[in-house]
Amino acid sequence: MKILANKIYTDSAKKEWTISVPKEMIIDEFFAFFKKENETEEIIYPALNYKLLFHEEENHYLITVPHELIAQHSISGATTSWHFGGKANDQFVSIHTDGPLQFKTLPLPKDLYNYRFEFPEAVLTLIAEPKKFSVSLTDLAMDEEMAKFNFKVEADFELSELDAELIFARRANPHLYLYFEQEQAFPVTISSKDGKIEYTLRLADLDTNFLVDNSNNMDALLRFKNDWHTSKREFIQASQAQKKQIDKKVFLKEKPFTSLDAYVTGSSRLSFYFRKELQKEAQLAEFQETPESFQFRFFFKNHLEAPRLVFKRRNKKFRTSEYTLKTEFAIKKKFQSYSLELSKEHLYPLQTYQPNEDWDAFIRSEGMPDFPLFVPNQVTLKSEYHSVDGGKYLVLPQKTALSNFSFQFRKAPSKPGTAKKLVIFGSVSEAPFRTEPYFNPDARSFFEVAFVQKDTSFISLMTEKYPARTTLFSSADFTEIDPTDRENAERDAEKDFFLKLRLAEPDYILLDAFTDVTRPILWLNQHAALTYSKTIEASRLADKIMFERLLTHENTEAFFEEWRKYAKEFLEQLKEFVPEERIILNKGGTTLNYVDANGKVVPYKNKMAIEMKQYFWDRLNNFILSVIPNARVIDFDVKNYTGSSKNPLGHSYATFEEAYYKDFLKEMIYLAETPKH
Repeated sequence: MKILANKIYTDSAKKEWTISVPKEMIIDEFFAFFKKENETEEIIYPALNYKLLFHEEENHYLITVPHELIAQHSISGATTSWHFGGKANDQFVSIHTDGPLQFKTLPLPKDLYNYRFEFPEAVLTLIAEPKKFSVSLTDLAMDEEMAKFNFKVEADFELSELDAELIFARRANPHLYLYFEQEQAFPVTISSKDGKIEYTLRLADLDTNFLVDNSNNMDALLRFKNDWHTSKREFIQASQAQKKQIDKKVFLKEKPFTSLDAYVTGSSRLSFYFRKELQKEAQLAEFQETPESFQFRFFFKNHLEAPRLVFKRRNKKFRTSEYTLKTEFAIKKKFQSYSLELSKEHLYPLQTYQPNEDWDAFIRSEGMPDFPLFVPNQVTLKSEYHSVDGGKYLVLPQKTALSNFSFQFRKAPSKPGTAKKLVIFGSVSEAPFRTEPYFNPDARSFFEVAFVQKDTSFISLMTEKYPARTTLFSSADFTEIDPTDRENAERDAEKDFFLKLRLAEPDYILLDAFTDVTRPILWLNQHAALTYSKTIEASRLADKIMFERLLTHENTEAFFEEWRKYAKEFLEQLKEFVPEERIILNKGGTTLNYVDANGKVVPYKNKMAIEMKQYFWDRLNNFILSVIPNARVIDFDVKNYTGSSKNPLGHSYATFEEAYYKDFLKEMIYLAETPKH
């Protein structure tokens, strides 16, 4: 249903608009709402509704739209299209117009947005569009203690009475320059006369949470705040002519072994590398092998208190890596000599094995960072595998690309076993067990799939049942939804996975985290959540459901911090039903291209958004393996499969050519026939 507005009044003193609607029916309430679309994620979030005050006058409804409400809730840094509606006998009523209406603009020179009414397809729409500003670097001076910045701001709004913040934002990965994780903001003062900013940063105040890996790129940005909202963030521009002046590396006086390196990017933005400088502080002086052990002798540049040799398992994280598992050994000191003998019988720390594991060596000491164990040229490592752990594994001592010591483990040959019954939890792991010719017609000869739980977030699964869930899934809301998709959504709401798992008694469970990589979470209340799956998004339920908050991937660090609490609970409970060694993690993966019907390789759009998904997927996988380190893994990262328009599931960045599914089943058969130690 719809009703037609006939006038718009503007009250500059009260800073509000009033919409006049003839009283042609009884309206119980009015509200303003907008839908937010994430184009890179290809998700339309559910409508956010805000109630509006109204009264009746001369057979009209007069609806008050406060500027403060629009300003507070408009999308920060993006244009927001507000629509208006009401409810009559619990039925939604949209407010339209019979052509454009006249209106006056609110005079708001200090506001961070411009506001105007538009009438696309006769729908009454209030546009909140961010005003533009730019910021450029005029000078930068750095030493071991301070960084002194000078900026110049050009803005379409008055700068007086606005708060400004200088932001350092760490890229998720150097290549993903539009996506950030850790951030730190510093209040700065801006001159309202000439738009100049002078700010001195104590380098000791830089947050050590930025020091995640060896690729800590921090971009510099500026944003403004007023009483209602926050502006978009603008990158600080620096000309290529300033490059020589700006490019400088300093070692921080109050943060030992830490450097800050300023530079100008190819797109003329001010950026920094913030890194630990640990190379060659701990060195391998001698390495020998006996039939029973490996023998190490060490050299340290500085005195180290109670040093230990630590091995950390290297896990891929997009184009970098991270460590989530470790094992350590005490180092013996005799006079000025440091040494360690590692028994081959007890070297490998886990019960099971992932293909081509690399464990990097570090030296740990009280009050010091972990130093990588450097291998100088005079120390020779033989390129041959050694049998360890009673012949269960093979190990290769090796130098990394940075000449640091590492062990590479491989599985020793073993006798086959059997495994058949399978439960699948995930959204991209079922396809290899389909029996169409494109997939695996003989899959059922090897695996009986007891049940599949799709489109369910780890978060949703571990929350309480929503008391009103039985009324959520009415047939009217799912008239155009496939029955299987509706069933998956209902399973997500029922939270009965572990009950079904206990009844199934599977030999193996196959997991993937794709849903948590891609889909938001609807928190219905403080204790109950629902996965905002494609099914829910496409249903009529999406705009009717009442929820307290929506957890999205716009801030991946915040999503990860909330997710891992529930993921750990899920995995710990999962181990009560299935031993770690019978849990298989499908690491999944993405592709940037597909082959079309004419055999042409076509790249997908939003390459960086896909790469960011892969980066985040790697993070989730690494956390999962830190909780269940003895789980088995399927990882086809190095095989570079592409997508295909022939795929019966359709082509996408997470579906692949036919060979992928054949290889997946072969890998599953191999894992099922490999005995557990």
